[in-house]
Amino acid sequence: MKRIEIKLRYKKHIWTNYSNGSFNYNSCQVDYAFSYSNKEIEMNIVILTESVYEDICPVFIEIIDFLYLACGTMPLIVYYRENNEDIKLDKLSCRFFPSMKYFKNEHLIDITNQTLNEKTLLNVQNIIKNKPFDIFCAFTVLTSKVYGEIYIEHSITLLLQCFEGYIYNKDKSYQIKGTSFKSRIKEIVSVFFDYDRRYNSEILQTLNYSEDSYLTMLTETRHQFSHYISKANALNKDKEYVVNFFLLHYIFRICLLKELGLIPNEKNIEEFLKSTYDWINVLNNENFKEFKSISYSLQKIRT
Repeated sequence: MKRIEIKLRYKKHIWTNYSNGSFNYNSCQVDYAFSYSNKEIEMNIVILTESVYEDICPVFIEIIDFLYLACGTMPLIVYYRENNEDIKLDKLSCRFFPSMKYFKNEHLIDITNQTLNEKTLLNVQNIIKNKPFDIFCAFTVLTSKVYGEIYIEHSITLLLQCFEGYIYNKDKSYQIKGTSFKSRIKEIVSVFFDYDRRYNSEILQTLNYSEDSYLTMLTETRHQFSHYISKANALNKDKEYVVNFFLLHYIFRICLLKELGLIPNEKNIEEFLKSTYDWINVLNNENFKEFKSISYSLQKIRT
């Protein structure tokens, strides 16, 4: 029997619940437990298996793929051990090593036995593997250490192409020749429109877009940087790229989690959107103080 021990580390999220869990999956016994250190949370995973792997245990990879959707970034991998021997993780893809500048509190669901279990991991694999376009690897690599050095306009272009691949996978009617890119990504971006209205976060209004003009902007941004065709309505400022990248990355995770049958934490979504509204306004006016979010309001009190 092989005993695999892993320690992961995240920043703790104030409205996310973490509780220990245990389940059997893919001929493995999986147990996980949490401990807290300052503003961080550590996750200790033990996998018992009789299987022999040439590389890293695939169940471990599936767990952190799930955690990426739940928490918005790959965890920091403190160690990976097999029968008390430290194993180098050189064979892992670069997507498993997060860029610290993307290491944010973007948790969407609780990490408990109700969310991290055999059924969820099986569904994650169905989404990732049983598709003609492998968009999940492309999506997760965007917040890796390697992509921390990539121009942000390139990252947002690749993110939009992930949107297109996801829709192609999900609905064959979008594969009909002549269907516009704008029409293909609307299904995902409309999730943002719905939440923006529901919580009155006023992000779209603050960015000076209608729903249709926002879709046009994303389409022309993609065309400009994918096809090198100058477009009048494309994004052209670094801060606009960064804000829209984080916003759309978050919304895409909501879509994927819903496909898994998991219900995102509405309070977390509301706070994220209102924090994004505050962030946009602070970027445009450093003296802005009419905050909507709890996070920025607390910062205002402290200062």
